[in-house]
Amino acid sequence: MMKTMFTLFTLLSLEAFSQENIIDKKLRLASEYRESRAKAGTNKNSGIQTVTYTVNSIGYTPYAEVGTPFLIGTDDVWSTIINIGFNFCYFGNSYNKLIVSANGQLSFDTTKASGYDGWSISSALPNTIDMPINTICGAFRDIDPALGGNSYYQLIGTSPNRIFVVSWDSIPLFDNISSTSTCGGTPNSTFQIALYESTNYIEVYIKNSFSCAQWNGGYGIVGIQDATATNAVCPPGRNYPNTWTVVNEAWRFLPLSGACFTTSANQIQKNNPVNVYPNPSINNVIIQSSTELGSIIIFNSLGEIVFETKSKNIQEQIDLSKLSSGIYTIQVQERFSKLVKE
Repeated sequence: MMKTMFTLFTLLSLEAFSQENIIDKKLRLASEYRESRAKAGTNKNSGIQTVTYTVNSIGYTPYAEVGTPFLIGTDDVWSTIINIGFNFCYFGNSYNKLIVSANGQLSFDTTKASGYDGWSISSALPNTIDMPINTICGAFRDIDPALGGNSYYQLIGTSPNRIFVVSWDSIPLFDNISSTSTCGGTPNSTFQIALYESTNYIEVYIKNSFSCAQWNGGYGIVGIQDATATNAVCPPGRNYPNTWTVVNEAWRFLPLSGACFTTSANQIQKNNPVNVYPNPSINNVIIQSSTELGSIIIFNSLGEIVFETKSKNIQEQIDLSKLSSGIYTIQVQERFSKLVKE
């Protein structure tokens, strides 16, 4: 009996000691990573263009969490280089490759491929202390694929309207091994990032992402930052030092000015122009195209969505009477037109 109790005590002690070493090592690596990033400074991209983005809340309509698995059972690392499948314009530069992190980010800074992925959140975006340049944060926080769940990437659709989707499916937070662990009992995280060909939209779908106050302050980030780490856009309340827990949330990041578009998108706009008249307009405007209009979105000068609808017709009349006078942008699929409301 005494021997059994001693053996049990020894095993429990070893487990606690091992877990303590894991945490100590994790903290040490994070500290070394932040120090190295601070010493290195910002690796500026001289080819960056000035681009304005806005972010808007959208309906939660995610894609299936399927595709090619990656980062199986591995914590705090970046993936190998992954082909997007099309040219994607991000903050004015075009990319066809990226890397994906175990902690819910993707980056076009492929020099970090297969390297250490910092999990600590100590600064607001934009910064290069906690993450590389050219980074998109889906629901960035310290999740741990080594404890379970799956990660996938997939390419959906046909040119010029393909969608590249990265999914993190049911990934536990770090140290969520049991009910007595640091983040024990916290629900697993499921979310995804979608990149759209031609429009260069970025969408983030969060099925669930829960904060754990006992680890890393409970912080999390949703947002994007550029190649100079001087420009960033985050939804309200989703940047450091906010703590947040969400279920069924979605955001769309839209390039509004200075953004490059693919040849396919330019060709679409050239061959299939959208007519907007009368322009300027007082109460009503007619939007006309030679093909089905599809999605119609009107933005104000701040990039906020003030009108949105879908049409299967080639012509629609839109009531503008509730809009204030000013300059608006009408988007029909990947085509943009300026509208003056008097």
